[in-house]
Amino acid sequence: ADWSNNIQFNVDNKYKDIEFGSGISIYETSLVIGASKYGNLTTFSDERQGYDGLVVFWNQNNSNIWNETTRIVGTNGEQLGHDVALYQQWSAVAAPFYTYGTAISSGAVYMYRYTNQKWAATQKIISSQPDSNLEFGSSLAMFGDFLVIGEPYASDGLPNSGAMYIYQNINSVWTLDSRLKSTDYGSSDRFGSVVDIYQSGNRYYALGSSYFHQTQKGAVYLFSRYDNTWNPLQKFMPPGLKTSIDLVASFGDNFGRAIAINGENVWCSAPNRNTNGIIFEFTENLPAPDQSLLTSDYLRSQILTQNTIVRQYSNRESYSGTVPNNYYLNRSMTTDTLLGNEGLSFLNNK
Repeated sequence: ADWSNNIQFNVDNKYKDIEFGSGISIYETSLVIGASKYGNLTTFSDERQGYDGLVVFWNQNNSNIWNETTRIVGTNGEQLGHDVALYQQWSAVAAPFYTYGTAISSGAVYMYRYTNQKWAATQKIISSQPDSNLEFGSSLAMFGDFLVIGEPYASDGLPNSGAMYIYQNINSVWTLDSRLKSTDYGSSDRFGSVVDIYQSGNRYYALGSSYFHQTQKGAVYLFSRYDNTWNPLQKFMPPGLKTSIDLVASFGDNFGRAIAINGENVWCSAPNRNTNGIIFEFTENLPAPDQSLLTSDYLRSQILTQNTIVRQYSNRESYSGTVPNNYYLNRSMTTDTLLGNEGLSFLNNK
């Protein structure tokens, strides 16, 4: 296959230094690009500065021509378009310097829906714990009915330890489903600096990066949704990562500076590793529990009456539910007609 430079996207040439392309996302025939330093510059009371920002939507017609359909300019130094995400007819646009009341740079995410050949605003999402300088919306990712939003400067627990929010689309309203912290967060980890999400079968996986973890060695955390909740699945942190102190520099390896998940694979960058940078790939060896299995009414009804399958078994997880006093978990193989040959866990009588 030949990937050629087919077309260039730009806004009016009279604008300079607007960081056009600060955020970009594409889904089928829709494209959105942010320019976070477009427009007026606002100096906040704490001397931080932010631009209004700009986001531009394009849609491709039947002749494969991209046409600009909607252009939206931010306000009050909110830096609209810092990051963007698209999925089907929905788009999320970040404004991490949005001021909520008196909370400077608390952050916000605007939701848009493609209707009548235009992108129209439907909702503004703010942090569930708004405060100054959280920069809610610093990173975004969408897949299916879920939206992930990073808030790297969340300081509950420890200063700037970070947080990651997951919203679910319920009847066209994006509703908070979960707020997550990394499993071993530290000061200035900035968890949520980069996020991603993917669906494999009936199972959702979400990634959150803390590339400042342990003095900029970096770490990436994988969560999965089962039993209708998000649960920590695995921490990625290869051995031998260097800190900023090790490298006698202002940066460490920064593992997790860019991340991606697709199918059974996770990719994480370490841009300062060995000077030139490295991409790490991780592959799932055993399947994680399937959401449809875990929510099966049949299985739930049987769980306390006989030796019943309660979940597919992965060596990446331990049983997260409460095991009754008279039962224990027994991992084994089965040829159950309902599930086929899979690694499974049983509840057995003691």
